[in-house]
Amino acid sequence: MPKYKEDAAGGATAGRLARAMLLSPGRAAETLSTDRDAIGAALVLYLVYLAVSVAFYSWKPVEFPAPGGAPGLLGGEPLPQSPVFWAKVQAWNPLLTAIWLVFLAWFASFLQGGRLALRLLGGASLGVMPIVPILLYTGNQAPRWSVLASWVVVFGVMAPGLRRRRGDSWRRLAGLVLSIVIVNVALSPAFALAVLAGSEAAYQGLEIVMLFWTLGLGAYLLGRMESIATARAFAALFFSMLCQLLLVASLHLAGIVPKDILKALMSV
Repeated sequence: MPKYKEDAAGGATAGRLARAMLLSPGRAAETLSTDRDAIGAALVLYLVYLAVSVAFYSWKPVEFPAPGGAPGLLGGEPLPQSPVFWAKVQAWNPLLTAIWLVFLAWFASFLQGGRLALRLLGGASLGVMPIVPILLYTGNQAPRWSVLASWVVVFGVMAPGLRRRRGDSWRRLAGLVLSIVIVNVALSPAFALAVLAGSEAAYQGLEIVMLFWTLGLGAYLLGRMESIATARAFAALFFSMLCQLLLVASLHLAGIVPKDILKALMSV
């Protein structure tokens, strides 16, 4: 019997799932797909990530690395540096994770069949639909309600596909989005060393490593769990993250997500 089968038979633990995610993605995909206890282990990893994130950003100097470019829509004011503030920031994280889960579920199903080029065009069209009212609203050329109305249309298009998903497929995807943050936890010591060394280049390089590690691992796991080509899985991840970002920005424009919270969420 393969080792991952033995592990699954004994129930997933957070430690085993973390090791599999980082060192043996194939075993992680098998565990998330077949072991009903994996969702609990994934939740533990997610809670560890939230705690590590609060501790790290409360400790890291707010001016490191130095912000570049124009202040832009969110302004250039420094963020507060306290555990209370970052706990408030991470209190929004479950909402972001739920949003990502919904978009990932839809895009994974939508990109599963058909000609890839046409599916990519359809996915991109849906993903960028809210950008027009966002731009019009920020230019004072459209009312605020138009931003949220565009999302009503988007979710209306997505609803039939989401209803077709079975409970076990939602469990698998939830395990993925909860546990993939172990990449952030694994890299946190390296980030801390970059801060202590005062090396902005190392810190920013680690951010790039974390991004591509997350995308690569996520695409592999999603492809295995949903039985779709890695290229389609990568596109589903990309579009779902884009839609998550746009929806959170829309919630800010609608007055739901505070500016300092949005700015902090976009900086982690």
